Order: sequence, then structure tokens, then C-alpha cells
Amino acid sequence: MRCWGAAGLGWMLDSWAAGKAAGMLADSSNLDINAVNKQGETALMLAAHEGYTGLVVNLLGRPDLDVNLVDIEKGWTALMSAAEKGHHAAVKALLGRPEVDINVVSKGGNSALMLAAG
Repeated sequence: MRCWGAAGLGWMLDSWAAGKAAGMLADSSNLDINAVNKQGETALMLAAHEGYTGLVVNLLGRPDLDVNLVDIEKGWTALMSAAEKGHHAAVKALLGRPEVDINVVSKGGNSALMLAAG
């Protein structure tokens, strides 16, 4: 597993917000889509947490994306982050991938449904 560091993932999110990341995401040879920062968060997790639904959708288009990775701190998936933040469109996009495991339980004992309910 490759580690990007917070600066690399932050740059990607900032670039997406500025509309510059689409070409980078299309080039699978130059990007480890499952790379993590020091907290074990992937680009998908960060995009879901921030509610960047367009980026979530683009990332979900990558066949090499692991949608069920969990972060180090809380044991949360991207679905859990989007659900807890109330980002309904991102949740819907994530649930569109058949391999998304809705039954993952975090270190705190919560599922995505429990986090969505508050």
C-alpha cells in the first residue's frame, strides 16, 4: 500500500475543487487509487467526507478502487464518512457499487446506518 501523505491527498481534493483533477484520475498508470495518508485515509474517504460527489463518482469509475478500505483512527469506510456527514448524494453513489459492504462495523461499534442516524 502506497502512502501519499496528507499534502498529496489535500492537493488532489483542492485540484478537484478547482476542476483540474479529472485528467489525473483518468490516467490509471500514474495514480495508486488506494494510496493512503498517515491516518490511513484514501482519496475516496476524503472525498466522501467532504461531500465531493463528483469526485466520488469519478473515483468509483476506477476498477482498481477498493471501496471497503477502513481508516486507521476510527475504522471507517468512505460510506461511513459520507453517511455521518449527511452527504446523501455521495452515499447514493457509493451504494451503487455492488461490492460496498454496508455491514462494516467501526472500531466504535457503529455501522454506516448507525452513523447516518446520528
